[in-house]
Amino acid sequence: MFAAQGAMGITQAVQPLQNLAAAVPAADSLLTICSRVSEIDTFDEGGLKPGSVKGDIVVKDVMFAYPSAPDHLVCKGYSLSIAAGQTVALSGASGSGKSTIIALLERFYDPRSGSITLDGTDLKALNVRWLRQQLGLVSQEPVLFAGSVADNIRYGHPDATQAEIEEAAKSANAYE
Repeated sequence: MFAAQGAMGITQAVQPLQNLAAAVPAADSLLTICSRVSEIDTFDEGGLKPGSVKGDIVVKDVMFAYPSAPDHLVCKGYSLSIAAGQTVALSGASGSGKSTIIALLERFYDPRSGSITLDGTDLKALNVRWLRQQLGLVSQEPVLFAGSVADNIRYGHPDATQAEIEEAAKSANAYE
């Protein structure tokens, strides 16, 4: 009886050990991702923070490939000029670079070569947080973060007053 009970206990201990063996490589993968240092540091306080923005955007000879597919160029010498106040629609087939240009403007990525400027200043010279506060983006599939609409508006401007939040909601036709 003692031997049977002991054998049953040993077999029950095997499953957690198998789970642990499977968890170790997963944890290693997770730690590798978490310890990766981004080339674009959103917390860096350095960079220019101009007092005002006119809004002229120039994309010149941009070459870009996503890090997950470095051999597949999405932008191959892409150029575009947008004057301040001009309304522009980017259209094209899936994979033609529409969302990529927006990601480059927001500095989620930097181009391999070429340049993107705002009012004549290369985006790489600007403070990333400041730059992102100057831009507004409504993606193809908007997603609200957990919380109220006011919380979502405040996400982009943590120090916004209630009046500023209401004004932002009104200008986005989201107040009602």
